[in-house]
Formats: sequence, C-alpha cells, structure tokens
Amino acid sequence: MWYNLKFRTSTNEPIIFKDWQKTAIDFLMNVRIKKVWLVNNVRHTGATTFAKLLLYFRPPCDGSFFISNNLDWSKSECSHRPPIEFSANQTISKDGEWHTIGNFLKPVTLFGLEKEIERIKDINSSEKLHLECIYDNEFKVETYKTLCSYDFDFFIVNVSTKDLEKARPYIEADKDKEDVLIVEINEILK
Repeated sequence: MWYNLKFRTSTNEPIIFKDWQKTAIDFLMNVRIKKVWLVNNVRHTGATTFAKLLLYFRPPCDGSFFISNNLDWSKSECSHRPPIEFSANQTISKDGEWHTIGNFLKPVTLFGLEKEIERIKDINSSEKLHLECIYDNEFKVETYKTLCSYDFDFFIVNVSTKDLEKARPYIEADKDKEDVLIVEINEILK
C-alpha cells in the first residue's frame, strides 16, 4: 500500500501514518467511495495533508480542485504547504531520489470552480467529466450544498472541530450511504 512508502515534509520531517489513516486507505482501496468526511474531533490532526495525499494517489482525472472559505489560504495549501516528498525506493538513503507531491490541486472559489469546469468541458470531448474536490477550512452549508450539486467522482470534506455542529446534520444524513466514508479523527498529529 502507498502508505508504506517513505514520506517526508520539506523540512525532512518524516510523515508517519496513523492507524485511522491506514484504515481509511485500506477501505478506499476495496470499496467504491464517492465522498469522504474527515471529521476532526481534535485540532492538528494532519487531515488536510492526508486529503491531498488521497487525491494524489488516485487515478488521473480531468480536474482536482481545492475549495475553502479563503482563496489565499487555498493557494497556500496547494502550493506552499506541500511539498510533501516520497521515496519509491525504500532502501534509498536520505540523499537519494525523492519525488515531490506538488501543485496538482487547483485552488478555486465557487465562481472559479464553475469557470474551470466550463474551461475543461471546452477542451474535453468526452461526455462525462471526471472531477475531484477537497472542501476544507471552514464549513458553510450553502457552499457544501453547491459543491454536492457537481456530482464529483471523489469529494473530500474536511470538517474542523469548530464547524462540527454545522456539519453534523449532513454527516448524519450520509451515515448509511454505501458510497460515503466517514472518518472520525481523535488523534493529534505528533
């Protein structure tokens, strides 16, 4: 499984996957899931980095988007907060070859998302677009409902502790759906 690769941050700190992350990855490899709720019951869980890695290791698609309540924050998350690096060769030394997970997500606003999808439609002749999205930072009901209308192939909603009450009715509504994975996160990143 890809979580067995060696991962590190740009400051050479190793990224060690928690049990909740490994369980989620294993589940996603065996079941067709369209939506993942990352429900943070504590702060500083590493869920945003985990969400980016989930999209990075999925099959190629027509567009991968990152939406939050703040475009500047989204841009920072997509270009500066990586770079996450991984080594495909597990016997490699720290001076060996590392692959950078970088700028594959497109940070957009809701308006920008519509424009990007229209642009992709113009250059793509296939009937069905294959799109993915991460919704992160601040949960707003109107934004969430709009994003759900896009019918993404894969949609990750990262809910912080401060927004749990607003998101709870939507998490509960998705609880028994076969194509939804709800991940309760109770471990802080160390």
